[in-house]
Amino acid sequence: MCDPNPSIEQRLKNLNEYHTYSVYNNTCRGLFERHKLLFSLHMCSKILLGAGNLNMDEYTFVLRGGQVLNKDMQPPNPAPEWLTETGWDNLTELANLGAFREIDASLEHGADEWRQWFINPMPELSPLPGDWQTNLNELQRLAVIRSLRPDRVVFASTSFIINNLGAKYVEPPAFDLATVFQESTSTIPLIFVLSPGADPVQALFQVAEKVDMTENLKTLALGQGQAPIADRLLKDGTKEGHWVFLANCHLMLSWMNNLEKVVEKLAESAPHNNFRLWLSSYPHPKFPISILQAGTKMVTEPPKGLKANMTRLYNKLTPEQFERCAAGLKYRKLLFCLVFFHSVLVEVHPVVHFVTFIAASVAFVPLAPLYWPAQRDCGHTAAFAGSPIMMGLIAWILIVL
Repeated sequence: MCDPNPSIEQRLKNLNEYHTYSVYNNTCRGLFERHKLLFSLHMCSKILLGAGNLNMDEYTFVLRGGQVLNKDMQPPNPAPEWLTETGWDNLTELANLGAFREIDASLEHGADEWRQWFINPMPELSPLPGDWQTNLNELQRLAVIRSLRPDRVVFASTSFIINNLGAKYVEPPAFDLATVFQESTSTIPLIFVLSPGADPVQALFQVAEKVDMTENLKTLALGQGQAPIADRLLKDGTKEGHWVFLANCHLMLSWMNNLEKVVEKLAESAPHNNFRLWLSSYPHPKFPISILQAGTKMVTEPPKGLKANMTRLYNKLTPEQFERCAAGLKYRKLLFCLVFFHSVLVEVHPVVHFVTFIAASVAFVPLAPLYWPAQRDCGHTAAFAGSPIMMGLIAWILIVL
């Protein structure tokens, strides 16, 4: 642990940065990928608003756009051949805000210049026509993009967050179940929010193995007739310190009222310190809100983006596992090839692995010992060979090696 900074101002800044990122990190665990950027934008706006560096009316326009209530008072669209009516409505409403006075007139008088900006494939990186680039700040330029090129709002918002908070706030951390467990307690349920293409069971068993709880991990797939078994597992688990994993809660909603009562009593009953209640469920409107509020939520959706998918796979390897294969550099090259192609295919089609899993495994696993006769039982060769790989990857790997 490093010594505290002697400057009180710097120490406060460090504390703010640490807790800000901690909130982002912990919140992202319970968000779907499509919501994480919106959360980052909202958090960035609140920080800027608290510092007095954000106009709330302009930010509201970025979120909602503009709507013309009286079309008779609106000037006609000066460039209907490339500017949509919705875009013109947004721009004329934007002109009612102080920083954007006469922006609609600017487009009328300089339609050619605005058109060149409009047809740019990346207008967020191109300067606005006239003096608007220098007269507007970054949020105000985002409002212009929101008006005319809404298809580029995601990219412009990403740049806005990076410039104000940093790049780490648009790169959600890889899901780490071991860290979640370390921060958990016996009175707080841990809830996996399921999504297609992701299964948390393997990660749960890996964490249980690391902390010597494999024999005390009791799993039950909920369904018709499973209520008495679930009640017994919970009763024994709280007394003896077991891990109880109740899977697919959405299939047994009629029993959720009983589970809700159990969760409410956990804090009062003082369960065994080793006890953990793990739940999994697909999103369902009838899932008890009180359980969600009392628990730690973890969305198991596959990460978005090539880098995030590769990071997730590499994080599953311990240093010992990564170095134990005698092949050395050849093994690391092969590992990178498999991780890269796995991530590409998952990014293109999240469920492609269900189609290619068997074919890729059967084709590739027998080839691995040809390159590493001293380590024929290298566990991760087979493990990653079972990942989704196209058949053409084999020939490419032979060239790399």
